[in-house]
Amino acid sequence: MGRIKYQEAAGLEVKRGRPRGRWPKKAKLVRVYVKDGLPIREAAKKLGYTKDTIARALISYGIERRPSGGRLPRLSAIGLTAVLAERGTQAKVASKFGVSVRTLRRFIRRAKGNQI
Repeated sequence: MGRIKYQEAAGLEVKRGRPRGRWPKKAKLVRVYVKDGLPIREAAKKLGYTKDTIARALISYGIERRPSGGRLPRLSAIGLTAVLAERGTQAKVASKFGVSVRTLRRFIRRAKGNQI
């Protein structure tokens, strides 16, 4: 802090605040986050930025963020049974949604419990 005060006293213009770095282009961010549906962390890794930079860029560009947590869609127990019947095993369905089989089973239990 002493250096800034010295520069101000000398009549030099001093930049304040956090230094701003580069942001990803809006088109790339829309493609990766919105169209591909990647989470912020994975989008950041793919684009070569930090997750905080991606989050700030989303706000700056006016791109609506998805709610955090869980990748499973809100399905009814009947809808989930249909998805399981169509896709086959629970392992295939779990891998499609990017969750573990245990998480999928927990979701099924909760969905069936809420419907009864």
